[in-house]
Amino acid sequence: FIFQGIAMEYVDNTNGAAGAKKVNVRRHGLIKMTFATAISQANVGDNVFLVDDDLVDVTAQSTNKIFCGIIVGYIDTTHAYVDIERAITA
Repeated sequence: FIFQGIAMEYVDNTNGAAGAKKVNVRRHGLIKMTFATAISQANVGDNVFLVDDDLVDVTAQSTNKIFCGIIVGYIDTTHAYVDIERAITA
Protein backbone atom coordinates (compact mmCIF):
# COMPACT_ATOMS: atom_id res chain seq x y z
CA PHE A 1 0.00 0.00 0.00
CA ILE A 2 1.09 3.60 -0.65
CA PHE A 3 -0.03 6.61 1.38
CA GLN A 4 -1.94 9.07 -0.84
CA GLY A 5 -2.92 11.84 1.61
CA ILE A 6 -5.36 12.84 4.33
CA ALA A 7 -9.12 12.79 3.71
CA MET A 8 -10.43 16.21 4.67
CA GLU A 9 -13.98 15.01 5.31
CA TYR A 10 -15.90 11.91 6.38
CA VAL A 11 -18.08 10.06 3.89
CA ASP A 12 -20.19 6.98 4.63
CA ASN A 13 -20.52 4.74 1.60
CA THR A 14 -21.72 1.65 3.47
CA ASN A 15 -24.63 1.06 1.13
CA GLY A 16 -23.06 2.42 -2.04
CA ALA A 17 -21.06 0.97 -4.89
CA ALA A 18 -17.27 1.23 -4.92
CA GLY A 19 -16.30 4.72 -6.04
CA ALA A 20 -19.81 6.14 -5.61
CA LYS A 21 -18.61 8.79 -3.12
CA LYS A 22 -15.61 11.11 -3.30
CA VAL A 23 -13.63 13.12 -0.72
CA ASN A 24 -11.10 15.93 -0.94
CA VAL A 25 -7.58 14.74 -0.04
CA ARG A 26 -4.81 16.91 1.37
CA ARG A 27 -1.46 15.89 -0.12
CA HIS A 28 0.97 18.44 1.35
CA GLY A 29 1.64 20.39 4.50
CA LEU A 30 1.82 19.72 8.21
CA ILE A 31 -0.91 17.64 9.83
CA LYS A 32 -1.51 17.26 13.57
CA MET A 33 -1.61 13.50 14.14
CA THR A 34 -2.43 11.26 17.10
CA PHE A 35 0.09 8.55 18.03
CA ALA A 36 -0.78 5.04 19.21
CA THR A 37 2.16 4.97 21.64
CA ALA A 38 3.91 7.70 23.61
CA ILE A 39 6.44 9.91 21.82
CA SER A 40 8.87 12.56 23.03
CA GLN A 41 10.73 15.59 21.70
CA ALA A 42 13.50 13.16 20.74
CA ASN A 43 11.19 11.68 18.06
CA VAL A 44 11.29 14.85 15.94
CA GLY A 45 12.73 13.74 12.59
CA ASP A 46 11.47 10.15 12.91
CA ASN A 47 9.45 8.41 10.21
CA VAL A 48 5.73 7.94 10.87
CA PHE A 49 3.61 4.95 9.81
CA LEU A 50 -0.15 4.37 9.65
CA VAL A 51 -1.70 2.22 12.39
CA ASP A 52 -5.36 2.57 11.42
CA ASP A 53 -7.76 5.23 10.11
CA ASP A 54 -7.22 7.38 13.21
CA LEU A 55 -3.71 6.65 14.59
CA VAL A 56 -0.07 6.67 13.53
CA ASP A 57 3.15 5.47 15.19
CA VAL A 58 6.91 5.71 14.85
CA THR A 59 7.10 1.91 14.56
CA ALA A 60 5.70 0.22 11.46
CA GLN A 61 3.08 -2.44 12.09
CA SER A 62 4.08 -5.91 10.94
CA THR A 63 1.13 -6.13 8.54
CA ASN A 64 0.96 -2.49 7.40
CA LYS A 65 4.27 -0.73 6.86
CA ILE A 66 2.75 2.36 5.27
CA PHE A 67 5.00 5.42 5.56
CA CYS A 68 2.96 8.62 5.94
CA GLY A 69 5.49 11.33 6.85
CA ILE A 70 8.10 12.67 9.25
CA ILE A 71 7.61 14.26 12.67
CA VAL A 72 8.52 17.95 12.41
CA GLY A 73 6.94 19.33 15.58
CA TYR A 74 6.35 17.76 18.99
CA ILE A 75 3.11 18.78 20.77
CA ASP A 76 2.73 16.26 23.63
CA THR A 77 3.20 12.54 24.28
CA THR A 78 0.42 11.53 21.89
CA HIS A 79 0.41 14.36 19.30
CA ALA A 80 2.85 15.84 16.81
CA TYR A 81 2.90 17.73 13.54
CA VAL A 82 3.80 15.43 10.65
CA ASP A 83 5.06 16.58 7.25
CA ILE A 84 3.04 14.35 4.89
CA GLU A 85 4.56 15.69 1.67
CA ARG A 86 7.67 13.55 2.17
CA ALA A 87 5.51 10.44 2.01
CA ILE A 88 3.68 11.63 -1.11
CA THR A 89 6.93 12.33 -2.98
CA ALA A 90 8.77 9.21 -1.71
